[in-house]
Amino acid sequence: MITWFAKNDIAAHLLMVTIIIAGCFSLFKLLKVEIFPEIKPSIISIFVPLRNAAPEDIELSITIRIEEAVEDLEVIETIVSKYNEGYALINIEVYTNYKPINILNYVKNRVDQIDTFPTKTEKPVIYLAKYLTQVISIVISGPYSEVEINNYAKQIRNELFYMQGISQAKLIDIRKFEISIEAPQYKLREYNVTLDDIGIAVKKPFS
Repeated sequence: MITWFAKNDIAAHLLMVTIIIAGCFSLFKLLKVEIFPEIKPSIISIFVPLRNAAPEDIELSITIRIEEAVEDLEVIETIVSKYNEGYALINIEVYTNYKPINILNYVKNRVDQIDTFPTKTEKPVIYLAKYLTQVISIVISGPYSEVEINNYAKQIRNELFYMQGISQAKLIDIRKFEISIEAPQYKLREYNVTLDDIGIAVKKPFS
């Protein structure tokens, strides 16, 4: 073959030109090029809120029951569950040769058939997980209080939303503020009040 091309240089040149033209045509016409390629989701997420419930209760009363309800579906490759105080999150990864959108209804039907959730469990939210491409991270620190830094971070986040080309901006590692109420035992006995009474009073809306 090499000897033949050496003797027929015109044919070799024509072949080279053909390869170059075909390569350019594929590059600019057929081959899709993206800086951040779109990734089709293959994960179905199930989010179940149960306010004020301990992680152990979430695992036993929600996570395990959902896993048992869907684990026999042959299209499922893996199930990864996360439970924390007040909620459970179950991620179901589907085999690549199946479309998650077609499996979503099967998963919904299985979850809707569960009738042993605690009475205060909110309605499960079932959706296709979305992949977000992180472009940049901004770290904010300084000789200020945590409240001041949080407020400044929220201001920056809000300003980023108005910038062209930015569709997502969120805060991470922001601690939620909480109020701690302590009541000495002798005071509770003096006023004939229990900790449950205090909890009920705190939950009541202010008039």
